[in-house]
Amino acid sequence: MSIASRIIHYRFPEYIAHLFFPVTYLVSLMIPKKRGRWIFGAWFGDKYSDNSRYLFEYAVEDGRVEALWVTKNNLIELNLRTSHMPVVHAYSLIGIWMQLRAQVVIMSVNSKDFYYATITPRNIQIQLWHGTPIKKIGIDIERGLSKFTNRLRRFFIDRYDAIISPSNYSDQIFRSAFGLDDSKIIRGNYPRCDGLRISAAEKKFLRDSIGVNEKELLYIYLPTHRNEGRSAGSFKALCDPLLSILNRLKDLNVRLIIKPHPYEMFNARQLTGEIQNVLIYGEIEIYKLLACSDGLITDISSVAFDFETTGKPIFYFMPDWHEYVERERDIYMPFSDFRSRFAKTVDALFLEIAEESTKIVSDSSGSDGCLCEERFHSKDVFQKILMLVEKYEPKL
Repeated sequence: MSIASRIIHYRFPEYIAHLFFPVTYLVSLMIPKKRGRWIFGAWFGDKYSDNSRYLFEYAVEDGRVEALWVTKNNLIELNLRTSHMPVVHAYSLIGIWMQLRAQVVIMSVNSKDFYYATITPRNIQIQLWHGTPIKKIGIDIERGLSKFTNRLRRFFIDRYDAIISPSNYSDQIFRSAFGLDDSKIIRGNYPRCDGLRISAAEKKFLRDSIGVNEKELLYIYLPTHRNEGRSAGSFKALCDPLLSILNRLKDLNVRLIIKPHPYEMFNARQLTGEIQNVLIYGEIEIYKLLACSDGLITDISSVAFDFETTGKPIFYFMPDWHEYVERERDIYMPFSDFRSRFAKTVDALFLEIAEESTKIVSDSSGSDGCLCEERFHSKDVFQKILMLVEKYEPKL
């Protein structure tokens, strides 16, 4: 790498970037935006996943805009460069410049998916979010000091021009949680649902990569986070009941894999023993993993709404539901609507799995409706954002 290249790719420490927030923000307010430059980010810049990833990959393939992934994760940057995908580090000189000049900003959490100081009301901001909300979010959970600071952030930085909403149910929540009116809600299915549609060859490759043979039934356990991962023992407590029936599941030829929520990754890596044999981290993107599975075990994760489209079985299990109701975040739906779906004990869950597994084996000659690679959700959302950008061109 040349000296000039090393300079432009130099990464500032994050605390330096925070220190220069006022200056960077003012520069971003004044600097002209480059028409057609769209930047994408996800999960505070630490993940290459979710709706942003699928829409980004479609935009790159489509070629009508200059699509660029922004990350704060050095490994993600390296992997994308190796794959010849356009990527910059959020805190590198070239990355900061690219963000300052971006016309469209596409996120799955908020402006912290990028170097947030570069994001201003002059950008066209598209909020993809990361699932149909069940737990309360945004304005609906703000209390005390956070209510004041988040209000400032929404005024100066996170001023969304549109949010993607898959249903009337989500419309109502997004209006309340983000203070948006109907004109800023775009109807569309989540781009990440394209990940549930893979070819038979890719399905075989992915299952082989995690050591699951074609005769095994693969079930994924996806519990939602507890207290945003700040309760160290909660994740282990969620997994222990499933581990207790692991041998019985093996007798059914069922392979169990546990995928921690992004907030729980640190807690999961601290665990030792048998659980590490069934945990999977970032080896396979979550929706690809779901696509090659035969069923889902979850609690109140919004992934269940997306997985329903596959027609595969969903098992609801929440051993800590009493504690969740009392201590965790409020939810939008009456909890009784969910409680009726849950297996009350791990033995009851096992019986449900055993019954469903027998049906799957007896119907193994049936076709899998998700074995295709068409990206029609991403295409639809991309086209709608293009139309919106034309409307907001004067923001340049």
